Amino acid sequence: MAGSYRLVLPEEVANAVPEGATPPDFRLDLKPDGTFELRSQRMGVPDEVASGAYTVLGARITVSITRVDGHPAVGPERETLLFDAVSPYDSLKQGDGSVWKRIGD
Repeated sequence: MAGSYRLVLPEEVANAVPEGATPPDFRLDLKPDGTFELRSQRMGVPDEVASGAYTVLGARITVSITRVDGHPAVGPERETLLFDAVSPYDSLKQGDGSVWKRIGD
């Protein structure tokens, strides 16, 4: 499961990006040691890096955010995200229907 994944933007989000603006970009790096980094780049919002640990049980991946921008995650920042690996492990599907495609490492 370790590798890098990029969020595939839903069509309605991609179409809502103003012409000439940079669309939001979300990258999830699952590291072989069981840790991760989730980087988000959104127009008008400072870039953010969430990190923590993840576990794998079968095809289910549980990502637990414990730090945001190097500081302890508190309140709504301290999230748990659930993903299901899609064979042949080239993408992850999030519980809300979001799809993350594997990218070159």
